[in-house]
Amino acid sequence: MDPGWGSNTAASQASRQLRDVSRRERPRSLPTRTHAPETRAQALADRVLAAVPAHLGDLLYARVDVIPGPDGAPMLIELELTEPSLFIGTAEGAPQRFAAAIAAAADRPARH
Repeated sequence: MDPGWGSNTAASQASRQLRDVSRRERPRSLPTRTHAPETRAQALADRVLAAVPAHLGDLLYARVDVIPGPDGAPMLIELELTEPSLFIGTAEGAPQRFAAAIAAAADRPARH
């Protein structure tokens, strides 16, 4: 388990950073920290996504947020199927990949 999870210090620092950014001009791109999910967290995310109703079709975006539970096993805290900002500017090539996904979805026949 990541020792920073649930840390008041980490939450306080993140809150302070957000306030500092809001007081000055926003940066062109936000720093990113990516990591491979833990195997159990990935398995939970896969099960959650598999439970999304089929009538929604193929998802272009989904975020599954998990945290370690009291026993250390991952717990779902949020399934997000829409995101107002998408953080497109935080990963190289993301705008092109997302545009290609939209174009591919537009070319598929509608599901009912």
